[in-house]
Amino acid sequence: MADRIVVLQGGHIEQVGRPVDLYNDPDNRFVASFIGSPKINLFQTNDGRASELDDKIIAAPLLPSTHTVGIRPESIPHAPVGLPYRGTVEIVERLGHLAYVYARTLNGHLVTILEGSQKVSVGESITFDLPKEHLLMFGTDGRRLR
Repeated sequence: MADRIVVLQGGHIEQVGRPVDLYNDPDNRFVASFIGSPKINLFQTNDGRASELDDKIIAAPLLPSTHTVGIRPESIPHAPVGLPYRGTVEIVERLGHLAYVYARTLNGHLVTILEGSQKVSVGESITFDLPKEHLLMFGTDGRRLR
């Protein structure tokens, strides 16, 4: 088994590295989407903001006018109340010790991972946070903004 992998797209090398490095530090949106299950959450934004990903988490002057924000499902904290973002649960995929929760938000769809014992049902409203330290920003060319 190899300890480094090459991610290709259309015959071109996108990134080479250890799987954990590609997962945690992708060079571009393609690599971020290719590595990981469930897939990374990606939100398109315009003018430095999105309908839900507004200036609470993104400082618009620091970003180009159009970009993509990504966050891994396991990096999204969930709590019954008090967190700044809301969604409606559409699917709960129980996997024993974990549950994948797919929700509809104002800005699209989102998946988060909860402990399997947490009670959450289809149709209910959930609240969650998108911590700045876990956000990945990508420019219009798909390249990661550092």
